[in-house]
Amino acid sequence: MGSFKSNETFEYLSGIIHSPFKNPESFLENFLSKTLFFSGGTIAVLLLWDPPTLSFQLKVFPREMAFHLPSRIDPADPEVESLTQIKGPVILEKCSLEDLPLGNIFPFFKSSIGSALIAPLSLQGRSFGTVLVISQRENAFNKDQLDWFSIASNIVSLFLENQRQTQENRSRLQQMKTLIDVSRQINSTLYLEEAVRAVTRSAKDLLSLDEVFVFLIEENRFVPFELQESRYSHLSAKLSEVFNAAFPELREQRKPIIFNQFPQDFLSSYSISSTGLLPILYQEKLLGFLVIPLPPKKTLLPEELLVAQSLANQCGVAITNSRLFHETRQKADEFSSLFDIAQALMGSMDMEEIVSKILDSAQRLVEADEGFIFEKVEGSQEMRCIAASGSYQDQIKSMKIRIGEGITGWVAKEGVGVNLAEAELDPRVKQVNGTPVEEESLISLPLKIKDEVIGAMTVYRLGHRPFSDSEFRLITIFSSFAASALYNARLFKSVSEMAITDYLTGLYNYRYFFRRLEEELAFAQRHNQKLTLVYLDLDHFKKFNDIFGHREGDKVLAKFAQVLKENIRVSDVVFRYGGEEFVIILPSTDSPEAEQIIQRLNTKIEEAFPPNLQVPISASIGYSVFPTDATDGETLLRIADSRMYAQKGSKKALSV
Repeated sequence: MGSFKSNETFEYLSGIIHSPFKNPESFLENFLSKTLFFSGGTIAVLLLWDPPTLSFQLKVFPREMAFHLPSRIDPADPEVESLTQIKGPVILEKCSLEDLPLGNIFPFFKSSIGSALIAPLSLQGRSFGTVLVISQRENAFNKDQLDWFSIASNIVSLFLENQRQTQENRSRLQQMKTLIDVSRQINSTLYLEEAVRAVTRSAKDLLSLDEVFVFLIEENRFVPFELQESRYSHLSAKLSEVFNAAFPELREQRKPIIFNQFPQDFLSSYSISSTGLLPILYQEKLLGFLVIPLPPKKTLLPEELLVAQSLANQCGVAITNSRLFHETRQKADEFSSLFDIAQALMGSMDMEEIVSKILDSAQRLVEADEGFIFEKVEGSQEMRCIAASGSYQDQIKSMKIRIGEGITGWVAKEGVGVNLAEAELDPRVKQVNGTPVEEESLISLPLKIKDEVIGAMTVYRLGHRPFSDSEFRLITIFSSFAASALYNARLFKSVSEMAITDYLTGLYNYRYFFRRLEEELAFAQRHNQKLTLVYLDLDHFKKFNDIFGHREGDKVLAKFAQVLKENIRVSDVVFRYGGEEFVIILPSTDSPEAEQIIQRLNTKIEEAFPPNLQVPISASIGYSVFPTDATDGETLLRIADSRMYAQKGSKKALSV
């Protein structure tokens, strides 16, 4: 494609990040079309796979090429394996079918291939597929395109991972909703038959089975709990005989098991080969089993066992007395709140909004008085506060702690939560500087993604008002949703920042400058404040590059940017405007203040780049002031630019 401008790459990435398409098919087609347009290639190809299920998908753009694709992809095909083994972005400048053999998968490549951009789709060790852009011309792509193409592939990987996590969360939420519905039905009746019917109906729906039974222990034997409309009473009677023959062993069970000790005549009479037995317990006492008949070649997955055991536990609650009935109704209301909170957390990607929602929801969930959230600082053993509430939130927000320090640091290090009734007496607790020792109860929980701790959350009640075990379990479940929401928001923020940041200097880039200038000017006008725009250009930089090369020139640019960043105020914002051009926005600043800042920058530049270099590094600087010089950004920039060139013209020419 040849050279291209930074605004083209920005529009390319922005078009992918802010794609209006939310479903995967439309999003991926949008990605392929923008990638093809951006790169100037002939065809864009996306191979997606799911290793656990060995399922593969192919997508191409332009769309009319799709009719060439095979109806089924063989995972053992060497061409498929060659694509799945690609570990990093790469350019194939001159390639043939010997370099990139794709003739079986893509019949339209059987003639020739000129060059290719290839990038894997992966995130956090999870592989999603490979994306290729093919051109019939050799040397059609360059290194910059590969870099931006790689960033775009990371964005797509994040999208696919979010889709996967969203689907998993929806599945868990649906299961939770079913459990909530069962709890509500149980809590709406004192009749055991209605409660058992609700449990067995839900189990059949969730597991796609014809029948599920409840067997209760009565007088040292298993007795089937018969429902009036049951069409399987004969089967339940036969199962009762088999289970009672093994009663001494089964009555010791406290965990789910798969039972398959059936006599031959039973197997020949019924189309089941085993049964799942889920213990119905109350206070560790076995009340019976939820019995799940399994047809041949069917078993229960771990997550299905977990859901079925939850239903069995609900059945155990239904069998207990009316006192537990009221407790179960309260639990259903709590799970309903958790369901609503989890849905709310899934609806945002803004970091500040997510953190605020997490802390507020956690406190409301268990009626805590105050709390805070710490996150791990990447690449260190420190944690910093990202949210706090209560009387001493300012002191807490300014804190940094080490992993293992205090109860929050201990929880982050060990990866387990704690529920402390008298927290001030625990030796692990660290007192916040400037706050009194008070009686308090607390829950502190790690925020984990899989087995990785990314932070910790602590909520308090003032005074000795302990959290119950059910509250601890509830907020522990909530913490997994909170961690997932926090992790996704952090990933989204990181990828979004990449699109507005100059890769060489780490400064904000040209396109973001105009957006930020417009915001700062609007603020200055609203509050009747001054604003100064400073324009800097490195002197003799082309001469430096000609003598020492672009690699050394890049080092100078990075160092110059660092000098600027280290010597501006917190409120000031610095941008890389062009090759060796930089712009600084100085909010609430008039001419005298700007002169002082520019003088300080000149001094620091001279210190960083001594004048005795073969090609001295210095900067020409011009500035303009709002609203004295102009009231719009374009004019301010033009005035600052002209003043910078006036200063540059007054300097002597360089001879080497």
